[in-house]
Amino acid sequence: MPKCKICGARLKDGMNSCPMCGAVAGASPTPASSASVRMTDVPRGIAPVPAVQSGYGVSPSPGAVRAMTADDFIELGNQLYENNPTPSQQREAFRYYQKALSLDADNARAHMLLGMCYFYGTGTGENNDLAYRHFSEAHFGNECDGTAMLGLCYCQGTGVGQDIDKGLGYISDANRNGSQIARQILQEIDEMAREQEAQEEAEYRQMCREREWARQEEENRNAAAAAAIGAGVFLGGALLGALFG
Repeated sequence: MPKCKICGARLKDGMNSCPMCGAVAGASPTPASSASVRMTDVPRGIAPVPAVQSGYGVSPSPGAVRAMTADDFIELGNQLYENNPTPSQQREAFRYYQKALSLDADNARAHMLLGMCYFYGTGTGENNDLAYRHFSEAHFGNECDGTAMLGLCYCQGTGVGQDIDKGLGYISDANRNGSQIARQILQEIDEMAREQEAQEEAEYRQMCREREWARQEEENRNAAAAAAIGAGVFLGGALLGALFG
């Protein structure tokens, strides 16, 4: 199956343009243009882009002895994300990931990182469809973090129809393969489940207290009614005794 020369997406036979990046079939890779930035809240406990531990760097050396590889551009993008990047640095990192994919269309890590950018809207506009497609490519390339994020897409219905069981299956597989993102997602799911159980227990206890209050109130009303009847009978008897006694 042919692949796009720009982003590496799989193309069906007869396609004239790439469904992922819009490139015309047969076009040569060109530098990525600047994209609009829309920052979004990052889900609690999930890093926007996994980073590689290395020194800070912002651009490839113009006098490099060897040609830059896809992994080199991925490293440059990750270095930017290690240093609390500004929006312009996020856009630069996004372009590095695009460049990496243009050099190696099968690079699963580049697909994973581009998917994260589209998922969270970091360095580019948020795009659920492209995030899902890049995570799918990363999963097919045996990138366990990509598998974890693909599972999250299914759980949330992000870029694909919601299927929680399928999503949890992907996340569990990624966790078994050592994905830290999958482990964080599962920890959050466990935490949410515990919070839900605590809330349900608190609601049940409140319901029991309200029922007990209602029962006590009913008993008090019945006792008051019985007392009133008894007092009436007593007064009636006393009155009859006074009149006919």
